Amino acid sequence: MKNKKNTTTFMAVAMGMLVLAMSGIATASDAKTYPGANCDSLYDTQVELYRSSGRIINMDDDDDTYIACPIIRDNTGSSYTADITVYVEDLSSGENVECRFDRFSADGSSHDYSSWRNSSGTGNATLTFSNQTVKWSNGYMYVLCKLPNKTNPLFGSSVINIVVNEK
Repeated sequence: MKNKKNTTTFMAVAMGMLVLAMSGIATASDAKTYPGANCDSLYDTQVELYRSSGRIINMDDDDDTYIACPIIRDNTGSSYTADITVYVEDLSSGENVECRFDRFSADGSSHDYSSWRNSSGTGNATLTFSNQTVKWSNGYMYVLCKLPNKTNPLFGSSVINIVVNEK
């Protein structure tokens, strides 16, 4: 009887430790994917944007446009890092897709942003922002991109999706 009780106690303790260990692993990093279709025009409401297959596409023949892609924070604390990867398709023959990572304090009075990353030539590109510091509790963040005007006869440049890994 004593061995059965010791075995049961040991198993309960072992399972508890396993659950604690696994929960620590699960919260160590948290990657989320956001479709480009979540983005919206930042300044120009007259530009022709199109959403298709989860993307946001600049279909305007004349104007470049800036779009903001909001990122939902799971970690609302201060001073942690995040890796952001933006997948774009550049179909402009003259300009590149450009993006940066912006973060703000909760009341918007303080602002910090990364340097611009840009595609190089036409085709799919991956724009990477590694180890970006997020320093304000309860602040907000987004990816800001400039999509060049449409020079391709069928489609314009697009943001396909954004992957954010809060660490």
